[in-house]
Amino acid sequence: MSLRREDAGGISAPAEAVIGAVINGAVFTVLFALAFTFIIRAALRDTAGDGDATGGNTGNAFPVLLLIGAAFLMVQAAAVHVVGLLGPEWALIDGPWYFHLRLTALIIAVVSVLLLPFVLFAPFLCTAGAPVGESLARGFAMGRAHFLRIVALLLVCIPVVMAGALALGVGILVSIPVAILTVAAAYRTVCGETNSTGTLAHRRRSVK
Repeated sequence: MSLRREDAGGISAPAEAVIGAVINGAVFTVLFALAFTFIIRAALRDTAGDGDATGGNTGNAFPVLLLIGAAFLMVQAAAVHVVGLLGPEWALIDGPWYFHLRLTALIIAVVSVLLLPFVLFAPFLCTAGAPVGESLARGFAMGRAHFLRIVALLLVCIPVVMAGALALGVGILVSIPVAILTVAAAYRTVCGETNSTGTLAHRRRSVK
């Protein structure tokens, strides 16, 4: 007679899968935030013009990126849960696992494109020297004011990154920096001063 692992005081297989997914997601989120902290800082430096008056002072976007990564991790978890609730009757001839995977990816992609504009510029604002709360608030305001333009930008950048990932994964070493540089240029344009940081523009408007 054999006992199930949970009956013997162990952890069930579904619980182990959930715990593993949470750990992997947390590690990925931290690595994502750490890597993009330096990538965004380099992108702002490379897109700065001669009139950039920051004096070399930059902020740390790691906390903002960590919050954004955690939020989108929750979006992914919600998408997986929703697809799981649909049941096998939604399966195509390819099989339920394949259809669920494809449907999950579609839900995540659509929701990400709709939500990302509201946080896309927050890490750039934080890197430019704004506090975390102000970066998120101003990033949300910029996303709301330029929503369609940012969505169009994402529809250009996301396929570029995907194409790089399809090239045996090596292409992302080129496609991600190119996409971030494009977003950095858009950030400076949206701020209204291509050769200045968003923080400086905000301070000038406040003085006026």
